[in-house]
Amino acid sequence: MLSDFDTLHWYAINTKPNQEERVSANLRAGGIETFVPRIRSYKLNRQTGKKISYKKVLFPCYIFARFNSNTCLNKVKFTRGLHSIVSCGEHPCVVEDTIIEIMLKLTGKENIIDPEISLKPGDRVIVDQPYLKDFIGVFVNGVSDSTRVMVLLSTVTYQLNLIVEKEKIRKV
Repeated sequence: MLSDFDTLHWYAINTKPNQEERVSANLRAGGIETFVPRIRSYKLNRQTGKKISYKKVLFPCYIFARFNSNTCLNKVKFTRGLHSIVSCGEHPCVVEDTIIEIMLKLTGKENIIDPEISLKPGDRVIVDQPYLKDFIGVFVNGVSDSTRVMVLLSTVTYQLNLIVEKEKIRKV
């Protein structure tokens, strides 16, 4: 009879700071499947003023690994860059397969979640920029720069087309 620990399960692995990729590579080299979800983020280039896209770890200092805890636990525990395995008492906590499946669907083949806002013309949005905070408008469309959108704001007596960064609006 097989116990629950005789099968492959996903586990959360706590890494040392900035060691997610190292731990993942070391575990993969040992034949253990890993998953390091990332998110696309943006920063402003100070010299050009343009937004630069980059990838960062979605859960800093954490990755997921799929292994049999009866046979591979010691191999995992002594991986370089690893801090600990998330545990409940003395047993590692199993992460449900459905949670990993959902994240895998969100990330695609590059394991990157792109937080692009999926808006359709006519969707109601709220502006989050300081000088227009909480103004409600209607999403019109994207503009040539893929990081900006056009929103139609309606005030009591005036309608205004506003071009604003995507991250400065949210769907109502």
